[in-house]
Amino acid sequence: MKTVLNRRWLRAAALSLAGLLLVSCASDDEEVVVAPVPDITPQFEPHPLWSKTVTTTVGEDISLALGATWRTIWPWAGSPDADRPIDGGFAPNLEPVVYGNRVFVANGEGLLLALDRDGKELWRYWLGSRLSGGMAAGAGILIVGTPEGVVLALDSETGQEKWRNTVSSEVIAPPAVGEGFVVVRTVDGKLFALDVDSGERKWFSDRNVPLLTQRGTSSPLIGGGIALAGFDNGKVAAFRLDNGQPLWEKRVGQPTGRSEIERIADVDTNPLVFGNVMYAASVNGSIIAVDLRNGETLWQRELSTYRNLGVDAQMLFASNTQGYVVALDRRNGFVLWTQKALENRQLSAPVSMGDYVVVGDLEGYLHFMKREDGAFVAQVQVDSDGLQAPPQVVDQQLLVYDRDDTLHLYKLP
Repeated sequence: MKTVLNRRWLRAAALSLAGLLLVSCASDDEEVVVAPVPDITPQFEPHPLWSKTVTTTVGEDISLALGATWRTIWPWAGSPDADRPIDGGFAPNLEPVVYGNRVFVANGEGLLLALDRDGKELWRYWLGSRLSGGMAAGAGILIVGTPEGVVLALDSETGQEKWRNTVSSEVIAPPAVGEGFVVVRTVDGKLFALDVDSGERKWFSDRNVPLLTQRGTSSPLIGGGIALAGFDNGKVAAFRLDNGQPLWEKRVGQPTGRSEIERIADVDTNPLVFGNVMYAASVNGSIIAVDLRNGETLWQRELSTYRNLGVDAQMLFASNTQGYVVALDRRNGFVLWTQKALENRQLSAPVSMGDYVVVGDLEGYLHFMKREDGAFVAQVQVDSDGLQAPPQVVDQQLLVYDRDDTLHLYKLP
């Protein structure tokens, strides 16, 4: 059965899932048809290995309530250096992190767990205030961000706090950790580089933020002495990691159209590097491939997405804003196949898993497709409330975090 949604509702739901900030205009009253769950003949059934719910204790709940009361009295508590804290009450997108032999997962209430690969809890850290996202790991530390712009580093082995610093605004995308730095992208268009051992600010770069933009930011990427990041002005840029000097900048999305919403061209997808090539994409824009050795554009193809790209040795995978899954030749950007049966189902980022491509949707289904032609081969519903983060492939198993703060691990036969 098809579901018909008002475009305004659909956009609001997408805003929630993708973390988009804006609402619609009067012309958005047209109805949008959400494709039904495809009726398929499954070739296999994903097998659940374990699940773990991130649940706060009674004491932690009381602590959170007391903290919220205090912040009502003194709204900027906890962020004295922030220009203006931002907390729009949006659901966080806390992607789990796999680092070493551990899985780190958090919920929006401020609880962070370290699990072993069997889902057993090793330690927990209670922040006492809400988390907004931005979980990353590397160099023996775990990084999380808050709505008030606090960046917190924990020892990944023990959960002990190592340092904290405050940046200019909310952190919702995972920072990058490596080569002696933590690079953080904030929602107000800034990029900060912090010392990995002390959290000391080393440099920052600023970009103009358009009048209307999505509530989503690109995660930076570190490699070879370079920091890469996408921005809301439709560009992706490279910086020297040691001093923040701009190296090159590429336009991915070009603002066009009559309304401000039509002109949104944010680069919210993470830069993706495969070999010497970086791939990036934007809303109402394109996918671009850039040679990292000289900053030259190799190819560019029109495609609108706010989800991260998937990749394997030959192909790129994207879920566009219509809900189509698109496979492209990684070398030249030619479209190899398009799967349209999931239209408007608010797809997650696609991930490559051996012979398959996997996406999640608004009703918490995982759809497995053949990588060679996009044909459906399996599906499983994880949670009807949907997924909090895109699925991740870990040792040929699938890690999925649902909107009820439950982490699941699946394996394929």
